Amino acid sequence: MYEYYAPTRILIGNGVSGKLQEALAFLRETYSSVYVAASKTLWENGALGAFRDTLEDLGADVHFNIYSVNGPSVKEVLELYRDMEAVEADIAIGVGGGRLLDAVKLAAAIYASGGVGEAELSRRELELEESIPVILVPTTFSGAETSRLAYIVVPSTGAKLSVESHTLYPRIVLGDPSLSSTLPPRTAAAQIIALLAASIEAYVSLSTTWFARIFAREAVRLVARNLYPLLQGGGTNVMEALHAASTLTGLALSHSSPTLLTAMAMTLNSLYHIPYGEAAAVLLPAWLTVIRGAREQDLGSLAWFAQIGLSSSNLIKWVSAAIYAAQLPRRLRDLGVDMEGLRGMALIVWNDMRGFVENNPVPMGVEDIIEVYKAAY
Repeated sequence: MYEYYAPTRILIGNGVSGKLQEALAFLRETYSSVYVAASKTLWENGALGAFRDTLEDLGADVHFNIYSVNGPSVKEVLELYRDMEAVEADIAIGVGGGRLLDAVKLAAAIYASGGVGEAELSRRELELEESIPVILVPTTFSGAETSRLAYIVVPSTGAKLSVESHTLYPRIVLGDPSLSSTLPPRTAAAQIIALLAASIEAYVSLSTTWFARIFAREAVRLVARNLYPLLQGGGTNVMEALHAASTLTGLALSHSSPTLLTAMAMTLNSLYHIPYGEAAAVLLPAWLTVIRGAREQDLGSLAWFAQIGLSSSNLIKWVSAAIYAAQLPRRLRDLGVDMEGLRGMALIVWNDMRGFVENNPVPMGVEDIIEVYKAAY
């Protein structure tokens, strides 16, 4: 049996963030209290001016909030939930990067499902039965906009944990390249490499499905075709293609599951505050080398589909060359990671993200995880 979930409607194109009225009309419902959570960075650089103008024409009470989300942490998610509750929101709109989108869709589901306390959320003791309608407007490339996964950081351990539920799907996604135009080139490149890593994970994970593989291989093809044009300045067509790759990656992960690579990169992100894209880029070649023996045919198929070769070696070489061309860090030591901290990170991966480890195509224990970190050091 195959089971398929996805957002109700996905729009990708320059200027689609201005189609909020059309999006709300598509939902065929009337809303009186619209809660909007927007990225502080976008607000400061002026990118939200035109988008905010469209909110004034919605014919409802619009509650516009600016957030700087850093995890998102348990407290940040609960802050958004309480803000929604305070204005009795009947629809939520998130505009920003993957961390903010995770916080919005999780907070909306918590709000509609009756609320939760800090201790319960930290332990992921959630009963998410429904959500108010959510519209997500991604401004980075994370896949969060179409995924039924959300991530939270637990302050007591520093671990980044996943919450998975069909209630986390948004109703509408508006992927607008014009809102991503202010991304620094290195940041954008790191996020695209992370998309590539996540798509490969979805393809080779032990929990992969037929749907996941369809979405993942097309995402890999789009990344391979558009990464170098992005590094050379991009353009509307390139940015639209990469927004499509982000959308497909989220869908792929929703019908598969992340693996060891995500767990290791998230641990780096939460403990050392390394941007997730850079953490994934540093670890990706080492992880691919570990799994290539068990997934030679799969990795070769992805290389062929992306038109970069016929084998896992071709894929690994292309990935390494792309990371170099993007001028991203290639060793953990370049990111300020201490060799003495590798075991501690491996233990967090093993103890707090065991599910991702168990989805890895090659069985891994704590010592094996340490060796992957060492290979990337």
